[in-house]
Amino acid sequence: MPSVELNTEQLYVIYVSLASGLISDSEYREKLHTLFLEDKGQAPVLLELEWSSEDREKTLGILTAYLYEKEDRLDLDEVGKLLFAEVEKQVGGDPDKAEEISRKLYQIWTMLPERIAGEEPFIQLNSINDYWSWGGEDEGIEALRQLTRFYD
Repeated sequence: MPSVELNTEQLYVIYVSLASGLISDSEYREKLHTLFLEDKGQAPVLLELEWSSEDREKTLGILTAYLYEKEDRLDLDEVGKLLFAEVEKQVGGDPDKAEEISRKLYQIWTMLPERIAGEEPFIQLNSINDYWSWGGEDEGIEALRQLTRFYD
């Protein structure tokens, strides 16, 4: 049986989504379980995460340690596609959720390594949060739409 390459970019997006509150603990467990099944249990980190999936702090610690050494090799385009697909799913066309989501995106931006945070479209995550502070809700919603379409 050929080995399956662990999608580090997908695991990274799950990590920042969980840590920022973009996804709930139960959504995290679903995504992790899907990754675990796709990987067929070959990546020890996924088995360790499965065992600790009920303990949020332990989970975040494991992910931080595992991903720290891999951040320099992440495919930024893949991270962006996965992250903004999750954002689009979370907003789901509901403009009322846009402010909440944009604040979570700002949290994600603060967690990104400099190499990633300074690249388009991630640099836009920093500015989207500002729209809400000066009453630019329409501009904030449009900026979110633009981000979710960045890779189309």
